[in-house]
Amino acid sequence: MAVITIGTYMLVKFRQLIIYNKAIFGAAIVAFAVTLTEPEKYEYPNTPVLLRIKDKFFEYLVFRRGLYEAAWKITFIALERPLYLASRVNVCRGAVIAFASVLPDPDDTGSYECQYANTPVLQRILDEALPCSGLDLELQQAVKRIAICEMEHDPDHRAVWEFILEEMTEAYADGEFVFSPDRETDFKTAFEIIVKGIVESILDGEWRPRKVGWPGSRMWKEPRTENEGNHGGFRGYRFRQKINKN
Repeated sequence: MAVITIGTYMLVKFRQLIIYNKAIFGAAIVAFAVTLTEPEKYEYPNTPVLLRIKDKFFEYLVFRRGLYEAAWKITFIALERPLYLASRVNVCRGAVIAFASVLPDPDDTGSYECQYANTPVLQRILDEALPCSGLDLELQQAVKRIAICEMEHDPDHRAVWEFILEEMTEAYADGEFVFSPDRETDFKTAFEIIVKGIVESILDGEWRPRKVGWPGSRMWKEPRTENEGNHGGFRGYRFRQKINKN
């Protein structure tokens, strides 16, 4: 009994440590985004599609708006001004590595058990993409650990990103989202490898769609449709049908 109590206490304390560090990490990312200068004009060919997805995203998002605004800003700068962002990465390098250090290591197959069905696919894609990002190895490993653990252990956060992937998949299937034929060592190349890898795994039926009703209503206000009323779900319910159709 004492062993169980101690084990439970340690798990609670570990979770509190992660939540505390996650809050600090989120604040660091927001602060980092504030220091960045946005491009005067957009030239990346997929930016119009991403801007449309972003507008729809913030129409539905209720919670964590500041953090996601920072994430979108960094994403656009990475795609439009990759060399500029690379020169600024060291500003938040310590925060990224510190947060990753308190998370479990998904690459430790002896002690880590995947909770999320898409994790093996995401690991494979990140292993291909991150070496092309231009980040040093320690930062690559930290980014990978954070990405995997966030998708594994935060269902609202996971479902939010799965919504973005649904929108990208639809744009790709409609011929709106195009990928560069050339590979360079920068954030844009890494981004395209990740998006293309996930979109293709979605269209192949390997990547499972988000669950019905996620993200939760406290975070998300995506409208329900008449067809989905009986299923109690959001647009994500049609994701599998869309994949099969394409």
